[in-house]
Amino acid sequence: MMKRNFSDSVSARVSKQKDNNMKKILCMALVFAAGLNTAHAADTAKPSMAIGVIDVMRLVAQSDAGKSINAQLEARANTLNAEAKSIEQTLIKEEDAIVAAKASLTPEQFDAKRNAFEKKLNTNRESLLRRNEALEKARMGALNQLQQSIAKVSANIADKKKLNLIVDRASVVIVEQELDVTSEALQQLNATVKSIKVGG
Repeated sequence: MMKRNFSDSVSARVSKQKDNNMKKILCMALVFAAGLNTAHAADTAKPSMAIGVIDVMRLVAQSDAGKSINAQLEARANTLNAEAKSIEQTLIKEEDAIVAAKASLTPEQFDAKRNAFEKKLNTNRESLLRRNEALEKARMGALNQLQQSIAKVSANIADKKKLNLIVDRASVVIVEQELDVTSEALQQLNATVKSIKVGG
């Protein structure tokens, strides 16, 4: 009646969504980087383009705000997975009890118990999936806030250094070290944003 990988499927979903979100924030970073300083470029008569590079993934992983997001998400995902495992164990015991009692039940009684169990199983699955979706929504909201903060820091650095364009390190294969402004961005980011609350 019941697939016994109930909690594992929730855990896999959480892990997969986390990987997808890292890719999404990198994509968003490329979007803001591409159009970061077009107005400045239009007002500049210089024939060459001044470019800076920022390692967005490093900012997400090493910044105080990024670490706070990851810690909150990990704690909530662990709680969700623990509850999923607890529910799974309870449902397995109930399923085993129904199967063990089958010989003493009429077909109608057994069908009634089986149907009630399957309804309970589906209800619990739907509840956990809704909570997982809420966690995913909260995750994206927090990462969007971090992305906005990274964009502001990048704009400040571009203005200070008179850069026409800032690109994500993930979008280039080889880059000269002097073009990398990640350390400066990390310092400014930590100075302005200590943490970001994961909602929901």
